[in-house]
Amino acid sequence: SSGINAEYGVSFMSAEVYSLVKNHMLPKKISQATVSGIQETMRSLGTKPDPLAEGMKLQKLLQRKDESDTEWLSRVKGQAAKANLGESYDVVCRNIFVGGLASAAKRRAITLKL
Repeated sequence: SSGINAEYGVSFMSAEVYSLVKNHMLPKKISQATVSGIQETMRSLGTKPDPLAEGMKLQKLLQRKDESDTEWLSRVKGQAAKANLGESYDVVCRNIFVGGLASAAKRRAITLKL
């Protein structure tokens, strides 16, 4: 995954981190960078934790079979907090929570109400 285009992962950065990385990478466009390139830039800037990596971890989360909905939501919120989502926090948490539900029936029911 380190060589993939980072355009999707950039959406997990806060505006402040995005601005720092963008300015540091000039004249290259951030959308043309790889995940590993952005991570290296962020490390050189001393940005910790790495919100891009934390956002990618968030995107991969799925509810465990033995996990209650409350525990699942808590895990989503915990990981989202590490990703520095800023104003996107609530929307991203909702989307990850619903999309990662173990029960397809629950996912459909909630999606129909949105």
